[in-house]
Amino acid sequence: MDFLNKRFRIGKCCIKDCKSFELDPDLISHFSFPKDPSRCAVWMDNVKLCHLNNVDIVTLNKKYRL
Repeated sequence: MDFLNKRFRIGKCCIKDCKSFELDPDLISHFSFPKDPSRCAVWMDNVKLCHLNNVDIVTLNKKYRL
């Protein structure tokens, strides 16, 4: 179980100035971006993350969390 915690632990949310790292990690849930291009576009539009506009969907899904 310790292996899974180390492998899948997310250090920080991709939203600027998010304070989730200051809270207990057991109380926080981070979500990956959807793999579906149309759903991912809706998420990007809703959260207004300009710094991620040029990142492809596969990378968003694998490396970035909200």
